[in-house]
Amino acid sequence: MQVLSVKVAWKVMLAMGIYLAAIGLILLLAPQASLEEEVTFMENTWTDLTSNNPRLVEWLLILAREKGAFALSIAAAIIGISLAGYRKGEKWSWYTLLVSGIMAWSGGLMYHLTIGINKAPIGGTVIIIGSIIFIVAIALPAKVILGKKPA
Repeated sequence: MQVLSVKVAWKVMLAMGIYLAAIGLILLLAPQASLEEEVTFMENTWTDLTSNNPRLVEWLLILAREKGAFALSIAAAIIGISLAGYRKGEKWSWYTLLVSGIMAWSGGLMYHLTIGINKAPIGGTVIIIGSIIFIVAIALPAKVILGKKPA
């Protein structure tokens, strides 16, 4: 029988994976929208930046799409593991999700803390929400999963 914390946690982790996939799709399909705050941080407007330095704009769009691809790949792993091992409360899945979740959210947190969350409030809020969902999903079943004896 599955413990309640595991039953809830795998669903929260699955939701976090879907949330991360949505972020990845936005970055891939609408990279300019994700860069608005960064352009403001550079004390510029999108129009000015495009006319004054089109190569920089092109590079920024490539980087945003690359972040989207990374987010999607991590999201795919998180979704797959959530539906498989994490759903069953397997230790390997907890450790794998711990590492991948830390990679996925710590980079975004460090980025937004470095530039200042007040400089990019939408992106910072998105990252904080994802981080909180991840922490709940990984902490909730930790005692049960890590306390299990190997089969």
